[in-house]
Amino acid sequence: MATRTWQLKALDRVLNVKMKKDEAENLYHYSLCNVLKIQAFAKQITGTVMPDGTTADQHEMVSMTLFGMQGTLSDEGIQERKELIASLPDLITYENVAEVKAKCAAFFDKYLTVKDERKTLVQRTEARAKANAFDEERKAKEAEDNRVLAERSAELRAQYPELMILEDSGKSSQVVAAENTRRQLAKTFPGQKFSVTSESFSMGDAVDIRWTDGPTIEEVEAITKHYKEGYFDGMDDMYHDVDSPWHIFGHSKYINESRRISPERYREVATEMNVPVTVTDEHGAVEGKHEDVQMVKRATWARSFYVKPEPGIAVDIPTNGDVILTRNEERDGIELKFNEKPKPAILETLKANGFRWSRFQSLWWARYTDERMSIAQQIAGQVSQ
Repeated sequence: MATRTWQLKALDRVLNVKMKKDEAENLYHYSLCNVLKIQAFAKQITGTVMPDGTTADQHEMVSMTLFGMQGTLSDEGIQERKELIASLPDLITYENVAEVKAKCAAFFDKYLTVKDERKTLVQRTEARAKANAFDEERKAKEAEDNRVLAERSAELRAQYPELMILEDSGKSSQVVAAENTRRQLAKTFPGQKFSVTSESFSMGDAVDIRWTDGPTIEEVEAITKHYKEGYFDGMDDMYHDVDSPWHIFGHSKYINESRRISPERYREVATEMNVPVTVTDEHGAVEGKHEDVQMVKRATWARSFYVKPEPGIAVDIPTNGDVILTRNEERDGIELKFNEKPKPAILETLKANGFRWSRFQSLWWARYTDERMSIAQQIAGQVSQ
């Protein structure tokens, strides 16, 4: 690349630099621009100043206009900068460029010193040791949490032998959670009819529990809350998973409890409270003065209508999880729900005694008789052994 003369404007001086183009630009960027605290520059095509006197139209020339930052220097520094620029030679060449750079560097070191915030070797060693200690502490805490989780999970296995274990089931977590919820509800509230279903969808799954009257939502939640995967935090708009030993029995992202109150219960509570409201039969709507309606609704929803069956009545008898025997008093029937397909001999016994298969509910059922209940109890006992 040919050596040319380039013009640089520094404050009120025009300096000529006789060098190759890239070297002249480096001088500008790394010596003049930085040292003189130049904020910006503009390149303009103005022509070339050549020793042979050729015209500006024949060659390219870069004129860099420098803008000083007065606010970064003291009055003394501003004055010394002017003196520095005035002392620079009119023509900067390879012979005197080292002297120019040295003057600029001296000015830079005096007024625009860079603070070295790099850590020393001792500081880096201390920081590394602190980070390693924190990492070891974190690993120790994780190991302890895992030990406690495994210990508690083993305790729950022994405490609830009737529940299905997720890792042994070969089924999805929400299906196992729904099945175990069904078993626990049947055991805790014998005689109460629950509908427990599960579903999966994009980005999650859910278990839905529905029932009429019976226990309160809080009483049911005392069982279902264990199967929740985590919780949704509205502050950060995120769902957070929580490690729980109970999750060996299955888990679901969303657990939905839906209780329905029958018109009879609304009337019962309204009569007890002596509040003049009207309850429609079709939808169970409570009508009347707003404050009266709210009073009856609050009192009704807060009350548990569950009544435990008298001893001797066979309802919702959970065994080891292989079969659940239910006395459906609402339909005056007997229901047998198997975890797996029963043996051919049991199927023949069921059919011979009037039991029918319900594809919709996935269970065997029959009208109630003392004889059929006795047979159903025998079958449940055989499967449980």
